[in-house]
Amino acid sequence: MAEETMSRLQRRAERESQRRKEAERIAEASTRDLYDRQQELEQLAAELEHRVEQRTAELEDRLAQQSALQEISRFALQRRGLPDLAEELCRRTAAVLEADYSDVFQLDPETGDLVLAAGTGWPSAQVGQAHLSVDAGTQAGHTIRNWDATIVDDYEQEDRFRRPPLFAELDVQSSIAVVVPAPEDAWGIFSVRAREPRSFDRHDARFVQAMARVLSQAVHRQRSQRQLEEEKRRFETLVQQVEEYAIFSCDPEGHIQTWNVGAETMIGYTEDQILGEHFSTFFTEEDRRAGRPERSIREAEDRGSVEEEAWQVRKDGSRFWAKMTMTALHDEDGELQGFSKVIRDLTDRRRYEQRLEATNRRLEQFAYAASHDLQEPLRTITSYLQLLDDRHGEDLDPDGRDLLGQAREGAHRMKRLIDSLLTYARVQTESREPQPVDAHGVLEDALADLEVKIEETGARLTVEDLPTVQADPDQLAQVFRNLVSNALEYSGDQAPCIHVHAVREEQRWRFTVDDEGVGIPSEATEEIFEVFHRIGDGTGGTGIGLAICEQIVDRHGGEIWVDSEPGEGSAFHFTMPAAEGAST
Repeated sequence: MAEETMSRLQRRAERESQRRKEAERIAEASTRDLYDRQQELEQLAAELEHRVEQRTAELEDRLAQQSALQEISRFALQRRGLPDLAEELCRRTAAVLEADYSDVFQLDPETGDLVLAAGTGWPSAQVGQAHLSVDAGTQAGHTIRNWDATIVDDYEQEDRFRRPPLFAELDVQSSIAVVVPAPEDAWGIFSVRAREPRSFDRHDARFVQAMARVLSQAVHRQRSQRQLEEEKRRFETLVQQVEEYAIFSCDPEGHIQTWNVGAETMIGYTEDQILGEHFSTFFTEEDRRAGRPERSIREAEDRGSVEEEAWQVRKDGSRFWAKMTMTALHDEDGELQGFSKVIRDLTDRRRYEQRLEATNRRLEQFAYAASHDLQEPLRTITSYLQLLDDRHGEDLDPDGRDLLGQAREGAHRMKRLIDSLLTYARVQTESREPQPVDAHGVLEDALADLEVKIEETGARLTVEDLPTVQADPDQLAQVFRNLVSNALEYSGDQAPCIHVHAVREEQRWRFTVDDEGVGIPSEATEEIFEVFHRIGDGTGGTGIGLAICEQIVDRHGGEIWVDSEPGEGSAFHFTMPAAEGAST
């Protein structure tokens, strides 16, 4: 019994020992596993910390690059000279990328080489002296030809490009080079360089390209400014040589800043006498009191330019009639810089026009008076011819009857001529103010007056829809009547074929009366609008109808002309202003 008890106790002790050993083994394994996990976590934490530090450094680099780009852009906006901008560009770029060198090489159009224009880290004596070849096999040549960023990490390992002797002297091992466009061609290259091998990344290349674009914009502005200055010099030289026109410029308030030879000749002031004076000096006292100079400035500023005619006053007090054009001048930002003014002396033309107007008035008065005074003796002649025919017609032989007929026909032609002269004289003196007129209705009235003649000739007329125009209805009817009558008169052996139509031309309508008649020689297409000018043998018309048409059309501010070929017919065109607010 005791032995059995001992045996059970011994087996139990053995099992307990085994359990303890197993627990110790499990504990030892867990400890090792926990240690390994801790090592892994510490390694992961270290790697994460390294990545965070790396990313932070990258972000700091990007922020530094962005800040440098903003600063150089502000520097460029201050319109500093190109050399100053290039130097500042190199300094800031080298500082941000922690490079040993940064440089701007400009392309020499004569030699084709690149010349050092500015640089950081370079000996100052090299600026303007150091040259780079753009031959194939060089980084500079590749950059110029491809307009792309070119990166060299290590010249010792580089198999694309050979290192120029200039860079070997400076111990350059790595670099980024980008083109500076201007903008159609390459102006030069911009680069950063280091003495040790270095892996510049795409962010670095983009930063260098962005900095180069600031320089490119400045180069473009400089070229544009030079072109503008050259054009300005050429223009000023041309203006100074012009003697037929007075040309000068004013500041925004109207004070004279430039003065050409023509202005001195026309107005009498020398440049020393007039610069700084107000341009209203040349206006009459009446115009100055009425505020005309100030009104000209306002209108030129609002509309861009203003054109007017008025009396101007010379230095000696004499007046001349002038046509003046005043134009507002703005800078590239749209700010008003002043005005240019061009004056042309039209005194002789105005005097001629005034004499011509007076002569025309006298001629119209004479034509009206003469025509009116001729009416009474013509009626007497006509009455006596009729009385002779009534009383003695049967007693006349055939020759006498023929002579009497010719006398009566001559009196009839004289009456038509006098009526035409009266109509011609009344165009200006007995006309109504233009008003909206239905041209189609006016043409129908005119054709009604010609109904007998149309039937006698067997004419075929076609009329398209005609518009509403601004005209004197009676005078417009006269134009239609005369043109259609001419087409009927000069139709040749065939029955007249006449077509009337109109087309819109901006603010006016062009009417056309086409016929298929005998046509007009090219040398006579202008003369036919003169008084008493007739085509062919001179029979048929009075020679005044087309002159009346021209005077009526001219009074309405239009034009009249003819396109014609002998034997091919004629197309008479005339224009009338479109009625306000009317689309047809």
